[in-house]
Amino acid sequence: MSPPFFSDISQNINTLLNKDFFHNIPTAVNVSTTTKSGLKFTVNEKQFAKDGPLQSSIEAKFRDKPTGLILTQGWTNHNKLNTRIELSSLAPGLKTDFMTSMIPNSVVAPVSATADSTTDTASTASVATTPSLIPTKDILKTALFNISFVQPIFAAKGTFDLLKKPNFVGNLTLAHEGFIAGTEFGYDI
Repeated sequence: MSPPFFSDISQNINTLLNKDFFHNIPTAVNVSTTTKSGLKFTVNEKQFAKDGPLQSSIEAKFRDKPTGLILTQGWTNHNKLNTRIELSSLAPGLKTDFMTSMIPNSVVAPVSATADSTTDTASTASVATTPSLIPTKDILKTALFNISFVQPIFAAKGTFDLLKKPNFVGNLTLAHEGFIAGTEFGYDI
């Protein structure tokens, strides 16, 4: 049996401690269906019990079994578009995926600008111009390339962030006769 990834080492302990306590578990509804051609549609809704906003998403997943290619596209109620392309048949234990997300809003809100005219001796007037839309400077978008390799005695994972100051974050876990050791590392490219 292969070891877990470094980020998943404490998952069993956290599940054991939080399993019977529902103080931070959201109420969730998941509905999924699959077409005859293999296209899978999933609708997810969840809300935390304590003053949390409703989070919902819809996604479609296409799987090409001969090549091992999986294409997933989703849309959330926050108008976030997600795309994921996975390829898992390159070599035994090797899996790659490319994930992108974007919020396509290019405008924030209408703003009405007011320009003061020159002061006239008879009266003071202000002229309001038509409302204009202010484009966002930082459109939220991400592009991540992930690669993972799992064998019986080790598990390694790496993530390249392609848009934000390109960097690499990786982790490595080794296991031998019931002992597990791991590390996480990062590098700014």
